[in-house]
Amino acid sequence: MIGSPMNQNESYDDHHLAAEIRIMFWVMAKTMREDMEKRLQAAGIEVSHLQIGMLRIVNHEGGKTISELSKTLMCDPSTLVPSSEGLVRKGYIHRVRDPQDRRRVLLYVTEEGLRVMDTLDAMPEDDVLLTCVRHMGTQDSQQLLAHMRQLVIYLPSGASMYEQIQARMLAQMHPTSQSDTETPARTTEKTDL
Repeated sequence: MIGSPMNQNESYDDHHLAAEIRIMFWVMAKTMREDMEKRLQAAGIEVSHLQIGMLRIVNHEGGKTISELSKTLMCDPSTLVPSSEGLVRKGYIHRVRDPQDRRRVLLYVTEEGLRVMDTLDAMPEDDVLLTCVRHMGTQDSQQLLAHMRQLVIYLPSGASMYEQIQARMLAQMHPTSQSDTETPARTTEKTDL
């Protein structure tokens, strides 16, 4: 087993397995975040990791309130307020009052925000994860993905999260004709409320 500190005859108990998996996820997440930050910096785009998550969700789902974003991102709404303010100041999102309920303020991605999303979604040939996948090979990468899907599904609310992930992946692979229609998410109008 590549990279294993144990020989084949040793076994881990569930606690050790979970601990090492947690560490491996942390290392991967940190490495991928640093790689993304380096690409964004090279493109002159200054956004935080939280703001990237917000942009991704608003770009995919459009018309989200801070409260709805906080549920998806699993953090307190007060945490998102400064991040959304920063995104508005940079011109990446804009606010629009919900026509059905004037008390609700919806966030939409602007044209400039779409440019940022193109940078975020682009996977250059030297992407750190793409490089790892190529080194692992297709079969091992597919097995890893299958196991990661299982882990996500077993999380609390995991089945729902997995469905959202699949919908986002499908939307990225097969963009709809939504961009051809005029929606608040596709306009350059900025309504700062």
